[in-house]
Amino acid sequence: MIKEKEKESSNESKSKRLKRVKIIRSDDVCVWDRGKIGISSSNLSAWLRQEGFYYDEGLYYKSDGNVLDVCDKRYIREYIEEELFKVRNKAGKVIREYSMHLAYFEDRITSYINDAKLQLLLNGLSGNMVRDNEYESYFAFSNGIVVVRSNSIEVKRYEEVLDSSRVLMRDKIIGKEVRIVSKEEALSSDFADFCLRAMSDGKASGNSVGLSCLMSAMGYIMSGYKNPALAKMVFFSDCNNADGIANGRTGKSLCAKVALSQVRKLAVVDGKQFNTMDKFMLENVDESTDIVCLQDMRSNFNKETLYNGCYGIYNEWL
Repeated sequence: MIKEKEKESSNESKSKRLKRVKIIRSDDVCVWDRGKIGISSSNLSAWLRQEGFYYDEGLYYKSDGNVLDVCDKRYIREYIEEELFKVRNKAGKVIREYSMHLAYFEDRITSYINDAKLQLLLNGLSGNMVRDNEYESYFAFSNGIVVVRSNSIEVKRYEEVLDSSRVLMRDKIIGKEVRIVSKEEALSSDFADFCLRAMSDGKASGNSVGLSCLMSAMGYIMSGYKNPALAKMVFFSDCNNADGIANGRTGKSLCAKVALSQVRKLAVVDGKQFNTMDKFMLENVDESTDIVCLQDMRSNFNKETLYNGCYGIYNEWL
């Protein structure tokens, strides 16, 4: 008897856990209150969350599974107008329109689509953004995510990394396939030979110490994990630079700009024209940027103007 009761209570608790979450539909949001048109703010909030909209750390996101796209208020408004006030069948054909509610919504658009309102309506991100940590680095490519640890490198499928609690920004994905090669194959590649010559004044015999230093510097730059107490800027300069006269064609741009952009989102800024007082100077830098490369800096540039950037705004300054 006792066992039967335990079994019944177990089934009841299981059914509660499996209880379905209510699906919010257009007619839950587009309501009539005492014969007057209205919009249910609570159901609009639930519908937006149901559709995968989030607000977190000053940005709006639209989720597609575990992959996020950054969006803005205009996109949210257009999405509401197209998807909420128009009901479609499985073929995508509009079978009903809430035209009167749409007009009501548009007349009061600033009451619904403003930062204060949306930040109240939307939840923060339901999962943790995939970010590098002290023990692992992640590099997203079209065919998988490379997970780098101190003793291993492997390509994992997206579903192996992006479980129910982890999400990734789409703009972080490098649009090409990747494969892992052995250390021997990597060191025999043309790029490894180029790096060896670049650190050895063009000599094929090479400078293994210099190559190791370059590899360490590039590894540090590629890692998204930075200790705020040990923030660093990395400078690529000519070894034989004398009296402030730069010698070009030594491979700085290939290492700092071309190579790193193959694995990280990198923005290039004209160093000679760089002015911290110009608010448009970093217009090509956005929330997906991992590395900012200031190319051809002037010798008298004041490095202190970049200190704030080293403390968490971007992963790396070059």
